[in-house]
Amino acid sequence: MQGDNSHAIGGPGGRGGLGDGGPGGPSAARGDNVFSAGGEGGESNQLDGRGGRGGQSGYYVAHGLLDYQLPDGRRISEFGRGGDGAHSPQYAARLMVIEEILGHPVNMHAASAGILDSETSASTIDQLNERLGQDERYVAGANYGWML
Repeated sequence: MQGDNSHAIGGPGGRGGLGDGGPGGPSAARGDNVFSAGGEGGESNQLDGRGGRGGQSGYYVAHGLLDYQLPDGRRISEFGRGGDGAHSPQYAARLMVIEEILGHPVNMHAASAGILDSETSASTIDQLNERLGQDERYVAGANYGWML
């Protein structure tokens, strides 16, 4: 850090899972009245095979402020954040089956699968279980409905 009244905050590392989380981003402040913050490191992929979530930008880490859109359409949170960890091949296959049943792509947000609250959650899960129960490629799990 060089200058007067300047601050630099390094980003925190990402959470672990099957491996270590990604390192937090470095930060450097050069000049007077400068503030710099490194972004959060991304998470490791998780025990269930789901890919890790990307870290938050240094802007959010340092200020805790809400994301906002820049004049060119990009969001401030797109800059200086850790990347998303990859899904395991088995988890990716599960997502492909769910997408086939629902008829549209899904991502790591429940809303992309049509789950907005406890009512829509139950409805979506019932729809998936009904379809999986009709397909001989899948077998019934002991306590969790149909398993891939």
